[in-house]
Amino acid sequence: MDNGQSQDRSAMPWNTRSWNASCVDGATGASYPWSQEELIEALQWGARSVPAYGVIRWEKEVRKEHAKDCLRHFIRFLRRLADLTAPEAHVAAETLYRAFLPFYGPTEIDCSKHRFGVALTTAIKTEVVPFRKFTRTAAHTVHYRGVSMAGLEDAFSYWIGEHPLPTLPEALHQNKSASGAA
Repeated sequence: MDNGQSQDRSAMPWNTRSWNASCVDGATGASYPWSQEELIEALQWGARSVPAYGVIRWEKEVRKEHAKDCLRHFIRFLRRLADLTAPEAHVAAETLYRAFLPFYGPTEIDCSKHRFGVALTTAIKTEVVPFRKFTRTAAHTVHYRGVSMAGLEDAFSYWIGEHPLPTLPEALHQNKSASGAA
């Protein structure tokens, strides 16, 4: 490289107009309608109004952990309920999932049917819950033998009297998150 190309880029003429500390237009020399203090204050206010990096990610993780806690609580309830029902009784997985959602309040995004099914299948395989999982071949639906929907709501209301429901942290609400994203 020759000396003409190795000059410091800060001394180039285009760079001298990129920032003007005296709050005047670099091209015309006219004053801007605001002061430097007003600009700094506006930038600081803007920085305070935007959620910190990772807030939405943190909220998703907290909601996911809350859904897992709800599933564990529901599986403990089903274990107790399995002792009260006849082993001939059975219920569709979809019906059990649809009963779970209003009891605990998570959305289908927080706790999907797949996540619910995996948690229940794991509980059955580890013999935490004495159910049997079977598939009806004609309709291709999963059913659980050993649980009945009869009296499920009454048994659940009695259960939560002894075992309180898992709760979300105070910063999060069921309908609206702290960052404003619903």
